[in-house]
Amino acid sequence: SAWLRGQHEHLEGRGTEDDRRAWALEDLHNIADADLFVIFHEGGGRRGGMWVEMGYALALCKPLIAIGPHDESSNVFLALPAVTCYETWAEAKRVLQTKPNAFAKPLDNALDNGVY
Repeated sequence: SAWLRGQHEHLEGRGTEDDRRAWALEDLHNIADADLFVIFHEGGGRRGGMWVEMGYALALCKPLIAIGPHDESSNVFLALPAVTCYETWAEAKRVLQTKPNAFAKPLDNALDNGVY
């Protein structure tokens, strides 16, 4: 994924409109290709892109892991059954290492089956 390689960070207004459009399309393609979507929301997401990306992953019925605070003040979509929340990356990583297939299955027909 481009996120892991850090090849298109949009930092404080850098990048032309064409750059930003290309980065957004690349993000959407990466999400569509992903087996699992992980969102790190500890900082709140100043520009809101991560929430758009999470919504796109939900729409594609991708399994989701959310890292960060999970309480009544959290984004309401973190409460969906399709989203597994962990306070820290260490917790999520431990589950992924000990149960590597825990999130492997795509959530086919999730809306029809009441997963969401």
